[in-house]
Amino acid sequence: MLIACLIIRKQDLGRSAIKGVVSQLEATEVEEWTESLDSVLRVNGPAATSQLLRHLSEHAQGARVPLPSAITTPFRNTISPQDERSMPGDLFMERRIRSLVRWNAMAMVMRANDNEDGLGGHISSFSSSATLYDVGMNHFFEALPMATPAIWCITRGTARRVCMRAPISRG
Repeated sequence: MLIACLIIRKQDLGRSAIKGVVSQLEATEVEEWTESLDSVLRVNGPAATSQLLRHLSEHAQGARVPLPSAITTPFRNTISPQDERSMPGDLFMERRIRSLVRWNAMAMVMRANDNEDGLGGHISSFSSSATLYDVGMNHFFEALPMATPAIWCITRGTARRVCMRAPISRG
């Protein structure tokens, strides 16, 4: 909660915003925390200030204090690189299979285009979604035992065909 005050102050939203966000704290207490942070920044620099805020954030999380979204990033709660497990399976073989599936799809679209005039096929859409489905099906989506009630998640890639015709100028 105090960290939220410091960050709001740093974004120069003004004293009224600070009072609105932290109604339980005295204005003087908020001002003291802000001055302390300014002092740490001035004396020790941005790296130390960042480390202090990170420590306070971890301490607040340990006390089960909900943190405002302004100080969390999309990568805040991810697994650190040294704790990540390696990707299971034979990655070279999976990549080769994906390449063959894409080539097969391209051949089917080319054959279909021979029968019909105009723009056709969605190779790029298929290529993108095929990779997502392949990785998801092979590594993330797991079946539950048959006796277990489950919610079905059905994924479907869609693409909308768009035809744009350039104006023809005759002259």
